Amino acid sequence: MKSLILSIVFLSLCLVSTAQNTSAPGLLWNDSLYLLLPVYPADMRSVTLEQADLRAYCPVAGDQAGQHSCLGFALCNTMTMLWAQKNKKTNTTDSAWIADNTFSVAFIYNQTKAGKACTSGSFIDVALQLVQTKGACLRKSFPYDSLDCSRQPNARQLKEAMHFRIDSLQRFPLPASSDSMLHWTLHALSADHPVLAGLKITPNFYGVGKDQDRWQPFPAGGGSDGHALVVVGFDDVEETITLFNSQGTQWGKGGFIKMSYFDYAKQLRYGVVLFPKSW
Repeated sequence: MKSLILSIVFLSLCLVSTAQNTSAPGLLWNDSLYLLLPVYPADMRSVTLEQADLRAYCPVAGDQAGQHSCLGFALCNTMTMLWAQKNKKTNTTDSAWIADNTFSVAFIYNQTKAGKACTSGSFIDVALQLVQTKGACLRKSFPYDSLDCSRQPNARQLKEAMHFRIDSLQRFPLPASSDSMLHWTLHALSADHPVLAGLKITPNFYGVGKDQDRWQPFPAGGGSDGHALVVVGFDDVEETITLFNSQGTQWGKGGFIKMSYFDYAKQLRYGVVLFPKSW
């Protein structure tokens, strides 16, 4: 009997540990703060491209490893893609360059999390203000530590970060119809701009397995957890959106997942486009 009890306790602890490692959304909703950001031009011009795919500019998918740092990952992944685009680097031929020039999640998350614990989420306006005023240094200068989120950047790292400030950014209007949210996403991607996206996440998101290529939220439009990802592509034939996540390469197709236009538009709550003109 004692062995049985110990086995049950051990199993329970394992389940809790697993949940903590996979259920780490981290994006805190605050519409009043989001609405203070400049607005993305809300024109409804037709999108001329039938597809866009920016995955070649993405670094290898990182893993939050239990920290609620999805916004830091999404923001750094977006900045890394923009830096790779500017330097005409793709993972097809320049994967080493992209890996060497990936931005530091710890630099952003450690300075912007809403509480002291590594299970504290972040507000999108705070993180965006940081990269506009302080920028972000590279990951090799300030590596991610899944066991410590308290470290703060030193003078050298802060100086490096100043070279990579975001000049301007624009948010998708709110409130908006699902059709409008989808259109603005396609419009941005058609101009080679990845979209920093805040999605509502339903519980089955955490169960996405290796090589699973699609996520269908259940129920559509449901969920209260906020999770930040990067939108990196669309396909009008399939009517799908491609997203880049931060739960490692064993999640989805190497860290990527597709959603139907319908589901994406139902789940999207925040959308931001970055413009680092001076890099």
